[in-house]
Amino acid sequence: MAETGFIIKVLFENADNRGIGEIFSTGRNWPAILDECHREGVAPLFYHRIVKRGWEADLPAEVLEQFRTLFRQTIRKNSEAVKCLGTIGRSFDAEGIPWIVLKGIALAETVYPHFALRPASDIDILVPRPDFMKADAALTSMGYSSVDSPPGEALRNPPGYLASVEYRAGSEFPPIHLHWHPVNTSTPAAFASEIDIESLWRESRPVLIGGVPSRMFSPEHLLIYLCEHALRIGHSFDRLNLICDIHYAVQAFQREISWGRFADECRRSGLSRFAYLALEIVRSHTGLHALDKPIAMLKPSRLRAGERLFLKLQLAGKRIRGSSFLLYLDRNRGMRNKLLFLLRTLVPPRSVLKQKHYQGRLPFRCSLYLRRIIEVAGHLPFVFRGALRRPGREVKHR
Repeated sequence: MAETGFIIKVLFENADNRGIGEIFSTGRNWPAILDECHREGVAPLFYHRIVKRGWEADLPAEVLEQFRTLFRQTIRKNSEAVKCLGTIGRSFDAEGIPWIVLKGIALAETVYPHFALRPASDIDILVPRPDFMKADAALTSMGYSSVDSPPGEALRNPPGYLASVEYRAGSEFPPIHLHWHPVNTSTPAAFASEIDIESLWRESRPVLIGGVPSRMFSPEHLLIYLCEHALRIGHSFDRLNLICDIHYAVQAFQREISWGRFADECRRSGLSRFAYLALEIVRSHTGLHALDKPIAMLKPSRLRAGERLFLKLQLAGKRIRGSSFLLYLDRNRGMRNKLLFLLRTLVPPRSVLKQKHYQGRLPFRCSLYLRRIIEVAGHLPFVFRGALRRPGREVKHR
């Protein structure tokens, strides 16, 4: 969208009052900007930046009011999520179940400048795999039920595939995604088995989320997780809020994060190339020079073909969902391994396919494989069209 560059300027450029004229010098399609901010998951953050700079008068009154309404709605929804988290956390604590809050509401509370700047539509909680069924029982006792897969069946998913179950308890409560592993994808991710889960738990830290005693990943593990999450095929940095998550996490923890340890953990978990690409993309959009050091530490001697194409698309502002398939394919060296990866992507285990399409306790239907093939094939035209089009204005390092 033509106005995305304008949104990025407002979100990340540290313009003083002298920059207002440049940013607002031409007419803007404000309803389109509002819609785009909402789609990108950054409407409250955009509004906050406008207000902080004193630019409210430059927006049409009705658009400003809509931004203000979205900001207030985020406060309400995030507050409801925290209340829900407190109930679940107390139940897990009573049962002796360790738990870690992932992204969403945890980021809103701990890394963003204001609680309302990071919308949280659901709650992601990590528990140890041996305690998963105990956690399922605790959620069930609170009125939640699994909606995408029976928990016992989901636990049989092979490593590197879907590793969570979604629970719901009515429209007045946010969905709960209960994880036993941080890597959660329907596309085979072999690196999942290389992640030291015990280290994630051992180095996690206590935090207060809306007054609720909780736990989060250490800064190094959190940043690795956010990079991996943003580069999942279902995301592919397709929304600006994925860039904002990493940007604000780095800003919040830059004085305590050990970049040497971060780089070592990336290499140990097989995610150094993913982390390099993710941080390069974030730096290019935000101009955050705190990333210069880790990018230099992780930069590979040469990029593979898929990595080069993916990065080219991203830096040209073409954030296409599904395009990080190129990175997953590149991880498989040799034609035989690439073909096996393609086969496993198109034909995942039955339990994964059922869960992906919310089949729950329904009998498996072979038509799900056809749906899967259509889904995967549907992304390819957008990727290749983006690659073949004349490049747009690239995002520059600022």
